[in-house]
Amino acid sequence: MKKRVVILLCLTAFCGVIWFLPGYLSPAEPVWQGKKLGQWLTECSSDDPRDLTDSAQRAIRAMGTNALPFLLRMVGTTDSGAKHELRSRFNTSFIKRLTPMHYNYRISGAAGIEALGEMAAPAAPELIKMLDNEQTEYPAALGLGAIGPPAIPLLVQTLTNRSGSIRMGAVQALNFMHGAEGAILDLLRCLDDPEPGVRICAAVALGDMRKQPDRVVPKLMERLNDTDGSVRAGAAMAIGLFQAQARMAVPKLKELQNDPSVEVRRQATIALQRVEAVSTNQ
Repeated sequence: MKKRVVILLCLTAFCGVIWFLPGYLSPAEPVWQGKKLGQWLTECSSDDPRDLTDSAQRAIRAMGTNALPFLLRMVGTTDSGAKHELRSRFNTSFIKRLTPMHYNYRISGAAGIEALGEMAAPAAPELIKMLDNEQTEYPAALGLGAIGPPAIPLLVQTLTNRSGSIRMGAVQALNFMHGAEGAILDLLRCLDDPEPGVRICAAVALGDMRKQPDRVVPKLMERLNDTDGSVRAGAAMAIGLFQAQARMAVPKLKELQNDPSVEVRRQATIALQRVEAVSTNQ
């Protein structure tokens, strides 16, 4: 056991060195008003690393595309398998200090891209690649969502990627985006994706958009018969977000209150309450 611990520690230290070296090989960190980009990224209004102050956001926008190489490196930073195994096997404060995780570091990078908005469009292809890694998928999707309309064509193209995780990340990015209504038809096709995770994300995205109910709600109702319980639950939740515009789904939602899945029954009940409550008041 001790030998295994030593090996894991050595691997973790080695991975830390590998992660640190690119700092010397990457382009110089941009500076604005005497402060480096990394310093601006620590200026937050709360504990949320995405909650950058107005001055920090202005500084990042002033740096423009010069900030992208550094921000992409942050978003793309991953934690080694050895580190994860060490923390899972020896859950002590010492091990946690020795093996810090980079989740907030990745989110801070995404926050910088969010501050740039459409200016970060040149980073879209690299962010798409990061959707295929469970550690970088979420921050990459946040960044792509913040880029907005310029990223839509590439994201729509990505919805046919062979990798289910990349397709799922692309759907999430479209959901994070304001103004992605032009991709509704593509998201509707994702409701028939072979991967349950993609179908769930597509249902949630369509529910959050609340657009084109005459077209979207019937398609969501088809997913209420999905063989995967999580998909049925996601579809029910999405239908509920349409409120009175989803009255056609009431009979099916009532049926789902007898579904074998507890979560499906719960989401169907909530959706039914939303649809019927608003319908009654109209």
